Amino acid sequence: ESRGTGKNYSGSTTMPYDEALRILGVSSLSNNREVKKAYLRLAKQCHPDKAKNRGFSEETVRIYERKFEAVTDAWNVIRRERGI
Repeated sequence: ESRGTGKNYSGSTTMPYDEALRILGVSSLSNNREVKKAYLRLAKQCHPDKAKNRGFSEETVRIYERKFEAVTDAWNVIRRERGI
């Protein structure tokens, strides 16, 4: 997915570390436990199955999918950076 920067956040191009922190709503001072907790909370909130199970439109499900992908990509960037 493009975020207006020409970068693809679906895995082939890695988002910047500071962007990953922003997406998860944590700071560089957050410890690993806080970061993981933020990731799990957001992943649960925006999981596409949640939208499907509630009977939301396909368009809304796609929004959930994109958000879930961004949250997961952010978590992976932070994990790689911190060696989690």
